[in-house]
Amino acid sequence: MQLSAVTDIIRAARSGPSISTWPGYRISDIPFAVYDDEHVSYIGHPNSPDTRPDNLMAATSVPINDVETAIIPVNQCRDEQSILPLAYHEGFHVFQHHHFAPMQADMFMAMAFYPDLDVEYRTLCRLEVEVLEHDHWSAAQKLSWLGQLTSLRRAQLSRHDSLLGYERFLERNEGTASFVEQKARKALFDIDPTLDNVGVGWSRFYKVGAALCWLLEEVVPNWTTRLESGASPGDLAVENQDLSIDLDRLNYKALRDAEEAALEHLQAEIAPDLKLFEQPGILRIRYKNPGQVYRAFNPSTLISLGDGRVLHRSFFKLLLPGRGTFTVNQMPVIDHVMDGEIIFGRVPIDFYDGKLQANTAGVEIELKGIDETAENTFAVRSV
Repeated sequence: MQLSAVTDIIRAARSGPSISTWPGYRISDIPFAVYDDEHVSYIGHPNSPDTRPDNLMAATSVPINDVETAIIPVNQCRDEQSILPLAYHEGFHVFQHHHFAPMQADMFMAMAFYPDLDVEYRTLCRLEVEVLEHDHWSAAQKLSWLGQLTSLRRAQLSRHDSLLGYERFLERNEGTASFVEQKARKALFDIDPTLDNVGVGWSRFYKVGAALCWLLEEVVPNWTTRLESGASPGDLAVENQDLSIDLDRLNYKALRDAEEAALEHLQAEIAPDLKLFEQPGILRIRYKNPGQVYRAFNPSTLISLGDGRVLHRSFFKLLLPGRGTFTVNQMPVIDHVMDGEIIFGRVPIDFYDGKLQANTAGVEIELKGIDETAENTFAVRSV
């Protein structure tokens, strides 16, 4: 769609009738920036800048001229049915910025240690979906079972001290925003929420977090106030847990066997990608202390390797304000968060006068303030 068409749809929604999705949240209060590769269109922004902001990386909310702003990329917009729920979701992040108690999380470090490849953790995530999809249980019964599963799953997160905070933050931040998105989609287009392709990684927090919100709305009084005050949906589920549940009632063994098979398949699938990084000529860019770092990626194709590394299999972008960008499309790249290093396959590069450049079908690099520290190894100068 054209930028002007997306802008017109969001502007009309802001000036139209208000949809009740969360106490106190109105899309008419939210400033928006809609953008494509070249232009930015502002809606309701009190102090829009004359130049393009550096932090337009995804659909999210960011500060623009010190005003928290929902940003919408045109490439995620197909029609009104895709635009408006997305606008409600990203606009809610602005509401969270102003109304939710701050919650700290070491997001990208946690991503790098998340147990994507742990069979027990994956099985517990599958059991959550089994409970949520159980047609004959009440909301209270589902919440009590999910509370116990949350306790068991959180025990698996003790392997790194960033993981529990990461889960609680994303479940609250993205789970509630997805709940608002689903409410808007239902009100505007009569489309019910689904749990398709929940997975165990990044996307789980959106879908399971939202599903917990629907249950909390039925079962727990003042739940929105408690979430705004600092609780996560999982915290409230744990408070309502049933300690006597029998996992065999949820076909635990069969699901674990299925997850073992699925995990073997996944590991075989990513093995060629990982083998690539053992080949001669692999390139490395170190970014240990470069100042502010922004990342964009495809959540559905990233895999935490659980050792400080994240494998991105389709898209990854690193933005270093004032230094430039590194972008990979349709080829694997490792973000070694623990070491502050990007590792990727050999491509033609140009390096001169502190500038690193590449422009191939899969890799685009435009970085300055770079040193070559070893053969095929580069480092962003510290600030």
